[in-house]
This record gives sequence, C-alpha cells and structure tokens, in this order.
Amino acid sequence: MNRFHLLSLCITWAVFLFGQEAVRIPELYPPAPFADVADGKWKRPRASIIGTVKEVRKEADGDWHIALTDGGKLVVCEIIPELPLKSPAKGDRIRVWGIVRKDLFHGWWELHPTVGIEKVK
Repeated sequence: MNRFHLLSLCITWAVFLFGQEAVRIPELYPPAPFADVADGKWKRPRASIIGTVKEVRKEADGDWHIALTDGGKLVVCEIIPELPLKSPAKGDRIRVWGIVRKDLFHGWWELHPTVGIEKVK
C-alpha cells in the first residue's frame, strides 16, 4: 500500500467515525504563500492558499481538478468523491485547504485531497 492509499484510507475512516467536518477544520491547514506551494518550497503536509480559478474539470476517476492560479503560478486542487465539495466556477477567487503533494505523473504541485473551499473577496 503506497502513501496515497494509506492517506485515503485514513481520511475515509475519519469521515466514517467522526463525520466530514473532522478533516475539514481550516485551522489545521496553515496559510501558505501561493508561490511556495506551486514551487514545492512549502515543506509542511497541509496548507491553505488563495487564488483564482482558471479551470474546473471532472476526471475519469471521479475527481474534480481545479486549476488555481495567482496570476503566474499554478496549483491543482483535487476534490475526491470521498470528501465531496461544491466545485467553484471559473474566475472565482477562493481559499482552498488540503494536503500538499507533488503529482509525479503531471509534474505539478497540488492540494490532494482538497478538504475545504470558500469564496474570498
């Protein structure tokens, strides 16, 4: 079992035992500079970032990919079926929090799973 599967299993059990809010507490996800997450310089496992939605699309595996930008850099935020969230619209300015990881297949940094989203001004 790889680390992603173990994390997914832990999240699934936390949701089952304590409800979805158990993994969605925003205070557990410290604010991070967008560029630090996008460039892989953020060294903590959890983060929250603010950016503008560039694209939203549903993947074949059931995940929703949200391409989030700060105007120059990009972070992909993934909503997984086990932790459903309302997808934002293109152009929305949002704060997103979740687990920081590098997608080795695509080469980008992401918040996967994304466990919270809120609109900001």
